[in-house]
Amino acid sequence: EFFIETSTSKSEEMQKKQIDEGEKKISQCMNNEHSLISKISSHEYDSSPRVVQIQVAFDELNRAVDVLEKWVIHQNYSDNYERTFKIEEKEAYELFGKEFDSRKAKSLLMSLCLFGRITLQLPRSSNEEKFFVIPLR
Repeated sequence: EFFIETSTSKSEEMQKKQIDEGEKKISQCMNNEHSLISKISSHEYDSSPRVVQIQVAFDELNRAVDVLEKWVIHQNYSDNYERTFKIEEKEAYELFGKEFDSRKAKSLLMSLCLFGRITLQLPRSSNEEKFFVIPLR
């Protein structure tokens, strides 16, 4: 029998450590008490306008919060002292389009605005893009 010993390089070990730390941050944040963006409560959802409840389900809204939170974590949120992030409108639709269909993505983003989890920042001039602003708690 032959045994081949393999060793990992320092850079591979560092990459694995960074991935493990990132996954740890994500799992901590998915626990609502450590989350960066508050989940929608059942009371908030039940108190929302009927049209919102028809367009988006309670669990979809909180999945949308999870999608945003994962995006924030991958933006190195710990380096952001302002505790707010901006994502271009187009990028937000693409991000949500990976998880939801395009029509649902738009409804979810607008609903998250209604619940105060994000805000839509309109451009000051015609050559600027629209942004969603994500305040962290």
